[in-house]
Amino acid sequence: MRWASCTGTATSRAGCSSRTCGPRAARLACLSNDAAAWSAILRRRFGLDRRVRRWFVSSDLGARKPDPAAYEAVLGELGVPAEQVLFVDDRPVNLAPARSLGMRAVLFRSDGTGVPSEPCVGSMPELVAAAKAGGRPGRPGRRG
Repeated sequence: MRWASCTGTATSRAGCSSRTCGPRAARLACLSNDAAAWSAILRRRFGLDRRVRRWFVSSDLGARKPDPAAYEAVLGELGVPAEQVLFVDDRPVNLAPARSLGMRAVLFRSDGTGVPSEPCVGSMPELVAAAKAGGRPGRPGRRG
């Protein structure tokens, strides 16, 4: 896996860094349904640019998740096959387009509720374990 694409929520809560992800960590990119100016403010406020290498903001792309055009734009900019991307999002509706393009997709849930039919993760260690398992987290509807 060359890229892990996360939503802004998942990225900020997961807190990936070279310390938590290790030296062979995937490079992080973010696809966010946001306005460019507001996205920049949030990135500065929470120091997210230190953790995420590439930002793709819907207002710049002209497409929002779950529109497949947003995912296609990101893949085009990253220049990697979809199979090399692990897409992480906190909304199940946003996972289907990623999967339809060939990405591995994981639901990030911080509240522990999950979706009955959707395997999910709720922390960076769980996400790293899922990435090592080929993008397959634990049991449906539960973290890990």
